[in-house]
Amino acid sequence: MKPVDPRLLRDSAAVRVHLGYSTLLAVLDAVAIVIVATTAAAAVSAIVARTAPEGADLVALVVALGLRVGLTLAGNRQGDRAADTVIDQLENRVLQHVVTLAPRELERTRTRATVLVTTGLRALRPYLSGYLPALLAAVLVPPVVLVGIARADLMSAAIVLVTLPLIPVFMVLIGLLTRGRAAATLDRMTRLSGRTLDLVAGLPTLRALNRAGGPAARIAELGAAYRQTALGGLRIAFLSALVLELVATLSVALVAVGIGMRLVFGEVGLQAALVALILAPEAYRPLRTLGERYHAAEDGLAALDSAYALLAVPAGAASGTGRPEVPLGVLQWQDVAVAGRSGMAPAGLTALARPGRVTVLTGGNGAGKSTAFDVALGLLAPDRGRVLVDGVPLPELDLDWWWSRVAWLPQRPTVLPAAAGTAIDLLDRTELSLGERQRLALDRVLAADAPVLLLDEPTAHLDDEREAAVLAALRERARAGATVVLIGHRPAVLAAADEVIAVVPGDAVVPGVGMVIDG
Repeated sequence: MKPVDPRLLRDSAAVRVHLGYSTLLAVLDAVAIVIVATTAAAAVSAIVARTAPEGADLVALVVALGLRVGLTLAGNRQGDRAADTVIDQLENRVLQHVVTLAPRELERTRTRATVLVTTGLRALRPYLSGYLPALLAAVLVPPVVLVGIARADLMSAAIVLVTLPLIPVFMVLIGLLTRGRAAATLDRMTRLSGRTLDLVAGLPTLRALNRAGGPAARIAELGAAYRQTALGGLRIAFLSALVLELVATLSVALVAVGIGMRLVFGEVGLQAALVALILAPEAYRPLRTLGERYHAAEDGLAALDSAYALLAVPAGAASGTGRPEVPLGVLQWQDVAVAGRSGMAPAGLTALARPGRVTVLTGGNGAGKSTAFDVALGLLAPDRGRVLVDGVPLPELDLDWWWSRVAWLPQRPTVLPAAAGTAIDLLDRTELSLGERQRLALDRVLAADAPVLLLDEPTAHLDDEREAAVLAALRERARAGATVVLIGHRPAVLAAADEVIAVVPGDAVVPGVGMVIDG
């Protein structure tokens, strides 16, 4: 694990400010520790010698103790504020980037993005508010404390200097043992969240098929795997903390034994011995704290790596800057092919959709019909071929202008909130099923005054009567001069088409691809 992720330093001013603030606090804390040890040792020595402690020493002791308390409170407050700022910035960046992705990439990354913006990036809090300040303290405090010990007792300083590196060595060994565990935990949580989201989305269909309990076993299995991974990480964290505590305790005991033996023989003064005894645990404390917070920080860094990997996914097609004014008549796919998981889908689609006619794209699942719509909308760049609007290549059009003239019904429509207080607003706040959402979105498309209509299986959730009414309305829009393109395979949809275009996936040329069947 990198001590400080350079991507955060580059992208977040809040992290840079936090590091500077934490550095200042660590230096002040180290000075306060030495002052506490020196003044406390002087006061105790005076009491043992049956003399009154110096007033200046007592005042300095109280001030130094108060300073340490104030530094701790200020550090905690600054760490929490910085963590909230950085996490909010990252969550917003992920959300803003996700909405720019092509539909296929969005579908592939939606579960990971959901986990990151809901719970995943929140795991960065221990890293930002705990691990980073502890890391700076581990670098800055021990040298200052070691100098304070050396001024009082060189032998004790030598023992601390020899035993202090043992803690980082054990931390490295434990880190090698737990490498990849945080990433595995995040992966299992993402898979569990994805399965749960899919189950909730498809629950009405599963209930209709009497299969609602089918995925329960798999979700329980994923939950058990995540629980075992998380518990395994906690177990290693507790054991590693125990090892580090044991090493530090034995090292301090070694210092104490040496001081005790030399006190008996009069080889060291009481005040110097007390200073060394008070400072010795403080030399090991920052490293012990760093080891304890290491494992909590791993989960956050795994989420950070996942977030930056998501941010590295290229955005979808950008809006063109060419001329927007075209007649908006003919929509044409020319040898359009898009690479998918199992080859090209579609594979060299050539099709023509004209005003005044209803054109239907049909084919099996995974053939690339919805992908053809994504390409036509400019949401996805094809790997081969191009889309023309009245002879103008789509990249040369202004996409905002193009979208304002297209009414699109996707397979899974999203009902956007309307203005508060309107009738549609009441529907937006009502629990709607997938079929109800599609019917509402379909009504919106039919009511839109757009010259091009792209509808992905518009009658999939309708009964025969409603399907006939919708198809009649679409034919009426076509007769009025609109370019109407449907995706469908139901007999009624095919019968209502003026042109039927078969879409077939694959790398080879397949008979029927781009074939136009006059209706």
